[in-house]
Amino acid sequence: MKRIYFAVVCLVLVSALFSASNKPATGLAQSTQASETLVIIGFQAIDGNSRYITNMLESRDLNALFSSSDHFRHIMGREVSNIMRTEGITSTMERLSSDEAAQIGAKLDASIVIWGTVVSINNTQFRMSGTMRSMRTGNVSQFSFLVERDRNQREDALRTELYQKISDFSKSELSRLFDMALQHYHNRTFESAETMFLRVVGIDKENLDAYYYLGIMQFEQNRFGQAVDYYNQGLTVDPYNETLLLSVANAYRRQGLTNQAIEALEKVAESKSDKNIYYNIALLYNERGLSNEVMDVLDKALEIDPEFEEAHTLYADTSYDNRNFEKAIEHLLFLSEQKPDDDEVARRLALSYQRTGQLDRAIERYLAIIETDKNNNRAYVNLANAYRAIALENPNDATRYNRLALQAFSDALRLNPNNARIEISISDVHLALNDLTNSERFANSARQRQNDLYEASVILGTIAQRKGIEIYNNYVELQSITDSGNLWGQELNDTIARRDRTRAEAHTLFNQSESFFREALEKTDVDRIKNDINHRIQGNQQYINLTRPDFFNE
Repeated sequence: MKRIYFAVVCLVLVSALFSASNKPATGLAQSTQASETLVIIGFQAIDGNSRYITNMLESRDLNALFSSSDHFRHIMGREVSNIMRTEGITSTMERLSSDEAAQIGAKLDASIVIWGTVVSINNTQFRMSGTMRSMRTGNVSQFSFLVERDRNQREDALRTELYQKISDFSKSELSRLFDMALQHYHNRTFESAETMFLRVVGIDKENLDAYYYLGIMQFEQNRFGQAVDYYNQGLTVDPYNETLLLSVANAYRRQGLTNQAIEALEKVAESKSDKNIYYNIALLYNERGLSNEVMDVLDKALEIDPEFEEAHTLYADTSYDNRNFEKAIEHLLFLSEQKPDDDEVARRLALSYQRTGQLDRAIERYLAIIETDKNNNRAYVNLANAYRAIALENPNDATRYNRLALQAFSDALRLNPNNARIEISISDVHLALNDLTNSERFANSARQRQNDLYEASVILGTIAQRKGIEIYNNYVELQSITDSGNLWGQELNDTIARRDRTRAEAHTLFNQSESFFREALEKTDVDRIKNDINHRIQGNQQYINLTRPDFFNE
C-alpha cells in the first residue's frame, strides 16, 4: 500500500509533543491480509474446442484457486446466475458491459468483479482474456494470458497469471482508494474521507496509516474520545507504533487523562531511546505535580543528551520550586553558562548556593573565574548577585555586601557599557543603599536605553514614593505645628502656606510613583510580577488619598 511520509516532530510541546498529531503512522510493513469479496461473473467459451477449459474453470479450477486464498472470498456460479436473472441481465460474457458487471457486483457486495472469454489457439493452448472492475473506484483493467489443456500447467498459469493480476489490481485499487481518502482529508471533507478510510481498513485491517488519519480527523474536530478509539484500533495491530502512541497520548492529554497519556508515551520510551519523548513524559508528570517522577525521567533524557537545555531548564525549575537546592545547583550552573545574560538563572543559582550554605563557594568560584579572565562579564554579574543574596540574608552586614555587589556590577558595566540590565542592577543596589540620586540616574539611563524593561519603571516608582513619604512626614510635622495653637498672625499664615506646599509636593510625587508603577505593569506579562506591582500601587494609593487636597477639607 502506498504510504505518505511526513517529518517526525517532538512535545513540548506541550509543542511540542504533542505535534505528533500531524504525522501519519508510517514506518512499518503493513499486511494486506483481509477479506475482499471477488465476484467471478463467468468465462464464456468462444469456440467448441475451448468449452472443456470453461467447464474446468467453473467446476474445479477457480474454486481451487481462490478457496486457498486468505485475502479473497470468491462468489461464482449459482449466486451470480440468480442475480443476473433477477436483474434481467441476459448479456453473454463477450458482450457484458462494465455497468452491467457493476450492477451484479453491487448486489453481491463485491470489491472486485471479473468476467471474460476463452478462445482456443490450437488443440492444447487457449487464450484466457477478461476484465476486472473495482467496485470501490470504478476503475477497469484488462488481462490476457495463455493456459494449457494439461491440468497442472493450467493451474500454474491461473496461479501465476490470473491470481497475481487480480491481487496486483486489488493492491493498486486500495492505494487509489487511500489516495482519494487522503485528498478528501486535505480538502477538509472529513465525512467522505472517513467513509473511504473505513473502506480501506475494512479491506486491510492492518493499515496503520488509515487508522492514523481516522484518528487525526476526529482530533481536529475536538472529538478526542473517538480519536482515541481509532488510534487504539491501530495499536492493536502494532502496540509499539511510535506515531500512534504519540497521537493517542496527545488525545488523552486533551481529555485530561494524564495517566493514560503517560502510559502511552512510556511505551514509546521503552522501544526508542529519544530524549524528546522522555522530556514530554516529564512535562506530563509536571502537570500532575509529581516532582520526583519529573526528575527521574529527565535523568534519562540527560543520559541521552547531557547538553539538552530544555531538560536542564525543567529540572532546575522543578528542583528549585521544591526546595531541592542541591539538585537545582547542578542544572542552574549549566544554564548559567548557556544563558550568561539571564538574571533570573543567576539569582536562583546564588540563592540555591545560599540555601545550601555554599554562597562562599559561589563567590570563590566567580572570583577564580575573574582571576583567570578579567574580561568575563558574566562572572562579574554572578559575583554581584551572590553578594546581593548575602546582603538580603544578613541585614546587619548588608551595607558591606551591597557595596561589594556595586563594585562587581560596575566592573561588568565597564566591560559592557550599553547593557541596560546591568544599569538596572546598579540602580537597585543604590536603592538598597538609599542613594536615591544615583539609583534614579541609572534607572533613567536603563529606561532610555531599553524602554521595555519593567524593572526600571518599578525602581523609579519606588524612588518617587520614598521621596514623597519623606516630604509627607515633613507635612505631618508642619500640620501638628499649625494645629498646636502656639502660632499667631503672620507666622501662622506662613506656616500654613508652607504646610500646604509640602502636601502638594508630596501628592505630586505619589502620583508620579503610581504612573511609573502602571508603566511597569504594561511591560510584563508575568503574573507573579504583575501581582507585586499591583500590591505596590495599592500601597501607594493610601498616600495619594492622604495628600489629596479635598481629603483635608472634609
